[in-house]
Amino acid sequence: SPHHDPSVTAQPDLVRARAMLDQAGYVDRNGDGVREAGGAPMAPVLLVQANNPTRVRAAELIAAAVKAIGIDARVRALEAGSVTDKVIQLSKVPVLVYR
Repeated sequence: SPHHDPSVTAQPDLVRARAMLDQAGYVDRNGDGVREAGGAPMAPVLLVQANNPTRVRAAELIAAAVKAIGIDARVRALEAGSVTDKVIQLSKVPVLVYR
C-alpha cells in the first residue's frame, strides 16, 4: 500500500490497556475471558463491506487485537448497501470500518 510506512511500528501496551479498562469498570466478572459493560459482554460487531478485502482484513486485525484485552469483537462482512442499512436499523451503533 502507498500508505504503509515500514519505519512506523506499533508498540501496544496491553498491561496499561487492561488497567485502563479495569479502572473504567469494564471487568470480566464471570471469568469467561470477556469483559462486561453494564452487565453485558463487551462483544461489538465490526460491520465491513464484503467486497473490500482490505477492509475485511483490517476488521479481522482489530478484532484480534482487542481480544487480547478481553473484548470479543466479531467481524460481519455484508454487501455495501447492507452495511449502511444495518447501521441505520440498529439501536446501538456498532463499530463500522467504512472509509
